[in-house]
Amino acid sequence: MLSLYLISVQAKAVLLVILFMFILAAIRFERKMITVLVIMPLLAMASLTLYYKPQVLNEVRVAKVYSGSIVVQDGFRKYLITEELFVCKEGDLIKGLYQYNPLPPGNNGYAGNLIISEVAVKQDTLSNLVAFKKNLVNEVIGVYGLDIGGLMASLVLGSKDDIGEKRAGDMKNMGIMHILSISGFHFALLENMLKKMKLGRSSILILGIYAFFINSIPGYRTLLTITYRTIGHYLKKDPDPITGICSALVIQTFFSPYIIFKIGFLLTYLATLGIVLFHQKILSGML
Repeated sequence: MLSLYLISVQAKAVLLVILFMFILAAIRFERKMITVLVIMPLLAMASLTLYYKPQVLNEVRVAKVYSGSIVVQDGFRKYLITEELFVCKEGDLIKGLYQYNPLPPGNNGYAGNLIISEVAVKQDTLSNLVAFKKNLVNEVIGVYGLDIGGLMASLVLGSKDDIGEKRAGDMKNMGIMHILSISGFHFALLENMLKKMKLGRSSILILGIYAFFINSIPGYRTLLTITYRTIGHYLKKDPDPITGICSALVIQTFFSPYIIFKIGFLLTYLATLGIVLFHQKILSGML
């Protein structure tokens, strides 16, 4: 994460100084860490290089629609459309003739600006899935009201767009806004329920569908760590939870480098690492 941050803000000289200091410390205390210290910056550089590699765009998917711009994605890459705006909604596929203006690293993680002509908006299975999720959110709010329904939709479906301003303000003031995120706790409940339903072997597939459906950072983090644990059990090896968490972090940041600037990403990993590393002390302090 440190390597990605420093390279993305074009502070490579600072990265080299920090890397040199870490390598000196590793030589003195833990030589086997030198390999990790060398590989991590290389992975960070490869991640950003792939992210900004020029692409021939055939179609892009709408990620967010704002009043004066449209954010679209091609895989994990994000692009910004600020000219020639057109009617579309989240999840739609956009086809047309693209004029691509690349942007340097930074710029809120946008790989470039797009100008699209001869626009054709269409829907596919994923578009219908996004629309289905939105309809579920609307039905929950319609039955339980904006305040309670918006809270329920956030806790179950990962939708934060409909949280009432008063409730959101109160939760921010109390420092409990993080409970609205779909976390490992939600997946643990679902996994235990699947085991009780005798669906243990199919749980990884169902959890994967759920993670894809809610499309949240903690959801993918939990799915990756569960996959790591499952592979470890199949190989008859005891999976180390810290290795699983760090592996998930590397995978997520490699494919989506600007995710490190999201508070939810930092929170889910730091909180999970804190629980794993200090749970014994926490439990002993609660007794």
